[in-house]
Amino acid sequence: MSTSRFTTLTQALSAATTRRDVSRGLAGLTLVGVLTSRPGDGEAKGRKRKKHKKHKKKGNDQTPPPSDQCLTMVNGAVCGNGGCLVCLGGVCAPNPQNDAPCGADGTGRCYSGTCNELPTCNGFDSFCLPGDTTCCNGPCLFGVCGFAAAGVPCKQALDCISGTCTGYRCQ
Repeated sequence: MSTSRFTTLTQALSAATTRRDVSRGLAGLTLVGVLTSRPGDGEAKGRKRKKHKKHKKKGNDQTPPPSDQCLTMVNGAVCGNGGCLVCLGGVCAPNPQNDAPCGADGTGRCYSGTCNELPTCNGFDSFCLPGDTTCCNGPCLFGVCGFAAAGVPCKQALDCISGTCTGYRCQ
């Protein structure tokens, strides 16, 4: 490389970046570093995390407490919950026949030991007003109630995405 070309190249490179440009670049890099850092990164390094106690799961346990009433009764005898609990082997347990009629008037349906009443919501393909909350699957969106997901109330199998409605609940 000739001296004149080298001189021309160094002058072009040095003229392209001024001290002000370098200052702006460093300020930009600092700003990017501040914006991408997470809050608390610096303080949390030396601190130990507190261990949380495990909590027992709270839920609706369908199995009833042991009862003496089934000790003298035959298997299948109703022992509670509108007919959804029956005696099995001397213990009051959920009726193994899901979808059995239950309740005082017999219009309910059993599911896992619970008597579910006939839903009052509208099933699949029922007409509704947009935003209305009368559909079993949730708010009305397009003037017609849609399919319902598992665990949602249903009146018939057609109401459910799965095609199965047992004990008035989509499976």
